[in-house]
Amino acid sequence: MNGLEISPFIASLPKVELHIHIEGTLLPSLRWKLANRNSVPLPHATYEDLLQSYKVFFNHRPEINGRVPGIPTFLEAYFAGCEVLKTEDDFYEMSMDYLRRCAEMNVRYVEPFFDIQAHTRRGVPAEDVLNGYLRAQRDGERELGVRSNWIFCFIRDESLEDGLEAYEVARPWAAGNVEGGRGLFHAVGLASNAYERPPMLFEKGYEWARRDGLHVTMHCDFGQKDTYEHMREAIFEFTMGNVAEAKAESRSTEPEFSSMDAPPPAYTPYDSGAGAPSSSAVTPPEAQTPLAPINMSTSASPYRMFPTSLKLYYQQWKISRVFHLGDSSNHRLYAISTYAGYSGRGPGGHCMILHNGPSDKDAALAVASEEKDWTPASRTSIISLPPLDAPEAGAGTSSSHDQVTHPVTEVMRGESSPGQFTLVFRFSVEVDRPKDDSGGSGLRREDFEWRSMSSEELDGLKGGFRLFRMGPGAFPRSGCGACSCTGALHGSGGESSQDRKDVEVVASTVFKGTMNMNKPFSIDFIGTGLTGELGDRWAVMAIITALKLWFLTLQGRTK
Repeated sequence: MNGLEISPFIASLPKVELHIHIEGTLLPSLRWKLANRNSVPLPHATYEDLLQSYKVFFNHRPEINGRVPGIPTFLEAYFAGCEVLKTEDDFYEMSMDYLRRCAEMNVRYVEPFFDIQAHTRRGVPAEDVLNGYLRAQRDGERELGVRSNWIFCFIRDESLEDGLEAYEVARPWAAGNVEGGRGLFHAVGLASNAYERPPMLFEKGYEWARRDGLHVTMHCDFGQKDTYEHMREAIFEFTMGNVAEAKAESRSTEPEFSSMDAPPPAYTPYDSGAGAPSSSAVTPPEAQTPLAPINMSTSASPYRMFPTSLKLYYQQWKISRVFHLGDSSNHRLYAISTYAGYSGRGPGGHCMILHNGPSDKDAALAVASEEKDWTPASRTSIISLPPLDAPEAGAGTSSSHDQVTHPVTEVMRGESSPGQFTLVFRFSVEVDRPKDDSGGSGLRREDFEWRSMSSEELDGLKGGFRLFRMGPGAFPRSGCGACSCTGALHGSGGESSQDRKDVEVVASTVFKGTMNMNKPFSIDFIGTGLTGELGDRWAVMAIITALKLWFLTLQGRTK
């Protein structure tokens, strides 16, 4: 991204892509791989030379601007990549590679442009091209949650007759009202060089497409000869209609796509050999909509001890919903996967997952999501943690915890502290209790409170909080003993928690602005939080609530 940061909030927003030519998504790495697999000679001795050939930032209109010696035009570079595509599997692999990148960026719906003429003229059977794309269309939706409707293109610098013949060959793979159509493409458009090739040259092809119940779209490239005449033809002579139709997206015929609040399939690629999660699958009880199951860890213990300080790292030069927590020696200790913005996954949707390992395939240590019927002003967060281990006899733990073997739901609430003009964010969680004289051990429930730092302390940072250990019973509750999802969190007897003297700072977290890619989030453990005596469960809760505060701060929801 040439240094441009995409904030986690933007990266996790749901997106659509309405203009992409599928062959243009072929990465140099896959091109190199397919060239070797298919014995296609490349004019590049090394992979590094191949990478250099992609630096085509100009010379897009050679007929108008002239050529630069030794530099291929944009379209020459584009079609050169097609030479390595030989088999159905090649087209499938290229398409799935693109759809996986879409899933990483939370792109839920795409309309890829494709043609068959660039491949059939090389001797590739049309059915291999079309079946490869069709398999990717189906697998992309089923495995990645990325839905696609494709757009067949006439190559505009080929003859109309060749284009019509190509359309007849591809027609059995169409949607619309084509009898027995396989549903790959739902629209027809144009591709390749528009120089002296106005849209009306392909009027007959568009008429055939409309007869078959397909949408139509026309490229009108900027900076091309007769650009404005091409636009006039598209709008007035061929009556393209409104922009929605021109981009081949019809809400009336795609009802499931128009409902942007419906939760999409999960974007995390789960291990298919692991089986469906049972007791490890958690759907927060306050969630309003059904969600894909989360592979929750059976224990709150991390696969390795948490460092005393953790910082967040982006995947370099990559727009992704996956980030990493690490220390100075290892930047990829724990993966953080993010979902949804204000409306992305719908009420109750998962906001972020802390994974027990460096991959987003690893089981979840914690899940932070929104409450039921949440709004942009909501300051309550639903936290899901691994099951509580049954305590040992004599530990003195509440009997309501004895048989908790399912994921536990906690709540962090933002509230105005009495007599203060700032919000505090409160939660309760089990902490390790020291072994008693009889050798027994167990957990006890304690209350904690995130308090915002002053602007003087932040010194230009976006935000920051300190976590105070309030001890047991600081926030009166009623209801379930194993989770803090019922009852209000208020200071005891009307006393401001800010005024309590028997509190201890156990962690701090600070955030940088959204345009900073250099460790924008960090958390440090302090005091008994540093010594580890509060236990792994507390540490997991501290990390996930700090991450959620970071998101809330970026969304302006901590003031």
